[in-house]
Amino acid sequence: MELINKLNLVEWATVLAFITGLWKFVLKSAFEIWWKNKLEQQKQEVGNALSIQKELTLKNAEFEKVKLERVLPLLEKINSAISEHNLMFNTYAHAIANNMSYPERLEGLRLEQDKKMVSALSKISIYIPSEFRALLYQLRRVMSCSWRDAERACGVLRSCGSSSEIAFAAQELYSELINCYYSMCSEYISSTSSPIALSEILTSHQLDQAARTNRLDPANQLAWKFLLLPEYYSSNEQVAAQNQYEQFHKNNNQPPA
Repeated sequence: MELINKLNLVEWATVLAFITGLWKFVLKSAFEIWWKNKLEQQKQEVGNALSIQKELTLKNAEFEKVKLERVLPLLEKINSAISEHNLMFNTYAHAIANNMSYPERLEGLRLEQDKKMVSALSKISIYIPSEFRALLYQLRRVMSCSWRDAERACGVLRSCGSSSEIAFAAQELYSELINCYYSMCSEYISSTSSPIALSEILTSHQLDQAARTNRLDPANQLAWKFLLLPEYYSSNEQVAAQNQYEQFHKNNNQPPA
């Protein structure tokens, strides 16, 4: 029995020595290699993250520089052209509302602002997001449209219902486009940590993703197609809008029974 116990002790000692040797010469070495590789991997991951962050920081700094040196001066030129055109459009709209003629030189001044807009757009387009481009292109379309003879336009609109309602609706639609422009400028220029999606700005100003009005009632549709963007809608589309407005106006202005 004592001999068996001694043999068991010898076996245990042998096993222990084997395990110790295995750890010392094989497993420990393998573990150290694994741990070293793990540390190297972590070091590489941290290095990559820092490199990406550095690259983003440099890109942001470069982008801010581009905005400051190239985009902002162009936005100022666009703002000037829009403001001048808006003043002239208000004169045009009031002339239609009141069956008056507007100064002949107004058309020449409109062309000047349109040229300024085209020049600025050709330079700024590559620097701004698609939603901002869509809005600027829509504003340029408004500026590109020649103006109708105010007295004839007034006659057409009065035959449908009301020249003043449509003229003032056109002013309001134009103001919505301009206010959207100011909102987008503010968001684009700012460096907030949680930027508002430009598509949300379009929606908040009742515009779709192509910067077309979402106001689908007959009065606003006629103002949009007949006064604001007449050269971008066919005569059939404009006549259809006139008919819809005429019917709408009759339905809403019937004398009480």
